[in-house]
Amino acid sequence: MAYLKRFELRHALSVSLAVLFAFIVNHYASFSREYWLFLTAFLVGQTSKGTPIKQGLINGVTVIAAIMVAALLTMSEKLQIPAMLLLAGLFVLSGYITFINQAELNKRFCFIIYFFLIFLLAFLMPVKTMEAMQNRFLEVVLGGLIGLAGALFIFPVRFEDEFRAGVLPILNSLLACLDELSKHFFQPKTLPFLSWAVAPEWVYEAGFNPGLRSGFRIFLVHLSRLAELFSSLQYLSTQPVEEDIWHKINGEITHSLQKNRELMVVLIDYFADKKVGVPQSDFTSDIAQLEKKLQNLLPENIEFLHISPQYMTLTACVRDIKDMRQLLLQLVMSLPMRAANN
Repeated sequence: MAYLKRFELRHALSVSLAVLFAFIVNHYASFSREYWLFLTAFLVGQTSKGTPIKQGLINGVTVIAAIMVAALLTMSEKLQIPAMLLLAGLFVLSGYITFINQAELNKRFCFIIYFFLIFLLAFLMPVKTMEAMQNRFLEVVLGGLIGLAGALFIFPVRFEDEFRAGVLPILNSLLACLDELSKHFFQPKTLPFLSWAVAPEWVYEAGFNPGLRSGFRIFLVHLSRLAELFSSLQYLSTQPVEEDIWHKINGEITHSLQKNRELMVVLIDYFADKKVGVPQSDFTSDIAQLEKKLQNLLPENIEFLHISPQYMTLTACVRDIKDMRQLLLQLVMSLPMRAANN
């Protein structure tokens, strides 16, 4: 089923099933007959895409800490009024911080909000005995284990599939941009917008799978550099170049861009279907021919390069195309060899 490939739906289903199981356990084997078991399962199940174990453990520890602090404060009648004043002050402070930093909320700040909310719920349901506090603690631990197990074993995160899903739209947009450059270089046009909104930035999370971390991150670094070269070519393609000079090098530039396109298609085929096609073309001679053609066009005196900006533009274009070729070759060579043998 194609719709189950979406991480958001898979994650929602895993949390829902974990909460349902926790609700059943709470109904038949609850220690205190309260809601902490399935509430903790829900909160612990709110894990990130890159580090589900770390995120689940932090959520669980946050809930346990809030409940235990609230229980210790409510068990003593002398501490109830100071605790209420402390709680009021904490919520005023958290509300102020939320308002000031609402555009820059991060995960660490969300943990603080989690703590305050759970502390409020636990404080409004005070415990009077040590046995009640132990029962509540056991329910929270059991709910946390259920939530963490749901995140890890019920529709677990498929790191490779999620990485492919994040990289593929970027590659498609780069290919569309490359096609437009090949057809209408140095002509007024509107090129496709390169969006990184879907980029798999979760691979940079601290604690991400060490076995996949280096490969994924290096690939993203190269892909980011490739996008920068496309942006550079987009800018250079808007600069004025005399038509007669452009026609002398047009064929070589277009041919080199087509070679780059072949490598882009190889990358897209892999991330779309996990298939690696082995290109049969020569990916070095065209760059050498392009550089030779550029040298023939450039004036013998290097000072003329500054006098005529169009020569600087052509030089920068050739440099970007050559750098793009090197990056594309590195990205293609980084694809798993096992996929090429299938």
